Amino acid sequence: MQNSSTALADALGILGIGEHIAACGCALIESLLGQPLEVSGAMVADEIYAWQLRQRLAVASRAARLLKEQDLAPRLLRKGFLLPFLDAAGNVDDPELQPLWARLLVSAVSCDYLQHPMLIETLRRMSREDVEVLRELAEPPARSRVATFDRPADQPQSQRELAYARLHSLGLLAPWVDPRAQQPLPGQGADPACKVEEELLGISRFGWQFVVAVIPEAAAPMFRFDPYSCP
Repeated sequence: MQNSSTALADALGILGIGEHIAACGCALIESLLGQPLEVSGAMVADEIYAWQLRQRLAVASRAARLLKEQDLAPRLLRKGFLLPFLDAAGNVDDPELQPLWARLLVSAVSCDYLQHPMLIETLRRMSREDVEVLRELAEPPARSRVATFDRPADQPQSQRELAYARLHSLGLLAPWVDPRAQQPLPGQGADPACKVEEELLGISRFGWQFVVAVIPEAAAPMFRFDPYSCP
């Protein structure tokens, strides 16, 4: 096994990974893992491994940049979180999702309770469309915090309902009612025309934890908005 920095640089060069991405990505992974990143010629020759390594280093390089911007120092992470994270991040084929994986890694560095395998598994099972729907529900104004199903014949709405169903299956959405009155919460996006038998879904408690970890720019309402205080 080759483990010198020169051998590693040569191996990454064979993969066509840019020097800056390779340097930043490798340095961060080694800081979080607590040991050198080792890549052999045989590993590089494996086309699947080589592709996965490119994705991992791309995510790690983004995370390194975010850590620097937030003035956060890398630290050792639990291997029970980091190793599954690196495995999952290596299979991300949508470049639009890589920033979300980078943010999850930064969140794990900043907060111990966000080093949880459920966050990895949930993000792994989401598409770009799922993320965008969740982002729209989370971001202000509050009108979009609840999903309704009042126009099933409309194709765009139908596609959105499929995304709601997927988010619900992942535990990110939950039935949205006022526990005091067992009625939909007022002012939270519910369509007045929505029938009683139709279910309203809103972001669950776990959903908000996921938003904080992966879509932090949409997390502010969690800390300044109490849905149960609506008049």
